[in-house]
Amino acid sequence: MQAPKWFSDNAATPILSLLEWFLQRLKKQSAEQRLRSLSLTLNIKTIPALFNYNELEEIDYLWTLILELSLPPYSIWDIEPYSKSKKTIPDKFTPETQISLVFKLDKEAFVRLWLDIPLVAEEDLQWHAALREFNFKHIQFSYCDLEKIRYPGTYSPQIILQGLDLLKSLTRNQSVMPLSWRQLSAQFFVGDSKYLDSPVRQQWLLTLIPELADFIQTRRLLLNVHLVAEPQGILLIENYDTFCLLRARSQKLSAVQHLHLVYSQGFMASTQRVRDKNLVLFSFSGAFKKQQDFEQQWHSVQAAQKFSMYFWGDLDFAGLQILNALSQQFSNIVAWRPGYTPMLKALINGVGHSAIEANKEGQSRPLSCACNFAQVSLLPALIASERFIDQEWLRLELLGTSF
Repeated sequence: MQAPKWFSDNAATPILSLLEWFLQRLKKQSAEQRLRSLSLTLNIKTIPALFNYNELEEIDYLWTLILELSLPPYSIWDIEPYSKSKKTIPDKFTPETQISLVFKLDKEAFVRLWLDIPLVAEEDLQWHAALREFNFKHIQFSYCDLEKIRYPGTYSPQIILQGLDLLKSLTRNQSVMPLSWRQLSAQFFVGDSKYLDSPVRQQWLLTLIPELADFIQTRRLLLNVHLVAEPQGILLIENYDTFCLLRARSQKLSAVQHLHLVYSQGFMASTQRVRDKNLVLFSFSGAFKKQQDFEQQWHSVQAAQKFSMYFWGDLDFAGLQILNALSQQFSNIVAWRPGYTPMLKALINGVGHSAIEANKEGQSRPLSCACNFAQVSLLPALIASERFIDQEWLRLELLGTSF
């Protein structure tokens, strides 16, 4: 299939940039990630030219090209309205148009041909060349074995291969203390502690050196906890600023004066290791005499079920997903009404931001919620309003009001 005739037109450059963006994202995706659709929301950040209303003719031209690429014989992408209630695709693009492009993976080869971007990039060719030339001292792999592993990116192939060689020698030293992924990354990849943060790179490394798994220490989760003298429950708080604010006023606020406060760090407290005594650390403040009781309630499934558990976070899809994830660790956890109720009332009255305005397009709508209040009240309001409210919006004088 030949490229459209307008491909060489300078005015079409923004559309070519969109196509290049999809190819760059595909290059970074694993085989598992490629099973999911790859989409891009059209907004002023992703395609500024489409929002330059000093050039209306240019907007019409670019929109015509986008529409053309969605139709046969090209069918490069599907056009999906962001709002589920508006399923028609407009003939003209306006500031209110909310559209996402969903790239069709079976058209990747055609787009690469049009843009002259081969599947094997220059950096991958350099990686293969380095594999043939590098003199390994410790690692026992043939060139063919290493060639099957894709170039992990960022640093030069020589630096990465040197790190692999040194890591192989580590696995032969049984006296070495276990290292976290951050320590391992910094010590063997030019001092960069975050290079191996990516699960894809971690799996890449373990595929090359499986025995390395015995030297990896699971990173302990640190949770900030503010204890109260007469607790009646535990409140997990999504955002740090809100946690600090409630901690400072806990004795004066009736809504929280009988609740232990835990900063949940977004999704962090929902991980499987959060209830493992060996994998979680607490930083306590407040009524330290309650420390032992709190730890028993936290780590014991039976004790926790007898103690009220609440979660309060952003009023958005991600916040409800965190609640759902927490329910896998704390079966009795529910959305905290004193915090969510005034936010819900404000949402119904028109307060809030759209997903596009706050760059939250990636948030996925939960199919259901872990508690009745979230299922019956919070989720329907989010869907109907198509707006979100962040937790930090709530002023303390509104806490617990609007029941």
